[in-house]
Amino acid sequence: MSFYSFPFDLTPEGEPQEVQEGRFRKLLRAAVPSGVVLQPGGGPDLRVLRTVDGDAAVSPGFAVVEGYGVEVDDLVPLDVSLNTANGARVDRAVLRLDRSGRTISPHVIEGTPATGSGTLQAPALTRTDTVWDLPLASWTRGPLGGAIGTISDERQFSASAGAVASASDNRHSALQVGGLSWETDSRRLTVFDGSTHQTLVDANYPSAWRPVTLRAGYERASSGFRPSWRWVRAGSVQLRGTIRRANGAALASGTYYARLPAETFPAGYVRSVTACEVRGGVGYMRADVVSRNMTTPLPGQILGYHTHSPRWISLDGFFFEPR
Repeated sequence: MSFYSFPFDLTPEGEPQEVQEGRFRKLLRAAVPSGVVLQPGGGPDLRVLRTVDGDAAVSPGFAVVEGYGVEVDDLVPLDVSLNTANGARVDRAVLRLDRSGRTISPHVIEGTPATGSGTLQAPALTRTDTVWDLPLASWTRGPLGGAIGTISDERQFSASAGAVASASDNRHSALQVGGLSWETDSRRLTVFDGSTHQTLVDANYPSAWRPVTLRAGYERASSGFRPSWRWVRAGSVQLRGTIRRANGAALASGTYYARLPAETFPAGYVRSVTACEVRGGVGYMRADVVSRNMTTPLPGQILGYHTHSPRWISLDGFFFEPR
């Protein structure tokens, strides 16, 4: 048959039609990425827990593994062997799909004990068309019968629609190109381009506006925003607001009017042409933010330069990158 449409109950000729495992698996793999399925209200989620006797067990939950479903309905102890070697080792708990055995079950991949000053390495996952591992957790097992150390959560999550939940240091390792991830710790939405996860949206930015520290004798002008700054995105600062002399005198040229906090100090001088008030109208002048490498003037100071006698300066539209 050149074309096979499924999962219809009947063929186009009206004959009963069975859907084979391989075809249904292709359908589910295309729709649902492999991972733990989070339950509404914080229900069971296949978390690896430490037991009262110091071993480990997998809590109940549901997962999709390469187009197959698996449900754990009770706490399942993990078979964690003692480490009789002289060096510690890292073990890994996974859900292992064994297509030849027609099973998905919790499995511990035992690591290789470290020797001498060697670095501990977590054992690799197996991912073939026959055997496929979905990571759940890892831990260090002490030498000479030592105990299990802190259990590190390595679960990767599934989503039937939208972005999969992940952590920025534990991104989903089986996304298809174009797959979306919501990083729960960094609050970023990323898309997988086949090799890297590109940030699409970062909910941390733009940040809230924060006040700029004004020099003594200076204040906000009668109109415009209060002098302030914010992160537009990681590594990019935006300024806004108006500044004037508190006594109503003209702004001096070549001196500073305000200072930014240390986290925004640029690696070199940054400059912008900004608006100012000139004889009842609007003119332009130069504003500088001093480099972090300077001692005189001080890093982060906002300096103004002009050849006239403006009464206020506007910082609106001044963007720079501290790096």
